[in-house]
Amino acid sequence: MNRNSLQQYIDQGIVPAVALGFKVEECDISKRVVTLSAPLSLNKNDKGTLFAGSSASLATLTCWSLAQSLANTAAGVSVPVVAKETQLKYLNPVTNCDRVFATCRIEDPKILEQFTADYKAKGKAYLTLSSVVYPDNNPQTIGLSLTGTFVALPIPK
Repeated sequence: MNRNSLQQYIDQGIVPAVALGFKVEECDISKRVVTLSAPLSLNKNDKGTLFAGSSASLATLTCWSLAQSLANTAAGVSVPVVAKETQLKYLNPVTNCDRVFATCRIEDPKILEQFTADYKAKGKAYLTLSSVVYPDNNPQTIGLSLTGTFVALPIPK
C-alpha cells in the first residue's frame, strides 16, 4: 500500500477513523514507516486535551496500517490482519495544537524479513510493533506509546 491507497482503504472501511478525521501522512513500505494524523478539534475530551480513546485508536490504526501494508507485500495479495494484543502508556497530555500524529516504524529490517518468511512458510505471521502519539507543535512530547502484536492471517478460502 502507498499513502493514497491506504487512505482510500481507511475511508471506505474504517468508519470511526473517518468520523475522527484520521489522515494518512506517510506510508512508505521501503522505509517501513506509517504516520497518521487527526485534528485535535475532533478528538478533544472535556478537559481540552486529546481524548484517550482517540489517542489509542490513532496509535492502533497506525500500527495496523503498517502491519497490513507489510503483510500485503509479503503475500503479494491482500490478507487479513488483526490486532491480537496492545499495551498503552499515557505519558503526557496532548493539547494546544492543531493536529496530533502517530508514527509506527520498524528500525530493524530483520524483523520484516522474519515476518515475511513466517508468512510464506506458515500462511500466518506475528509482528510486534510500537507507535507513539505526539502533537504537531512539539513532536518530542510523547502523549501515548503503544506496543502491540498484530497477526497476518491465512487468506480465507
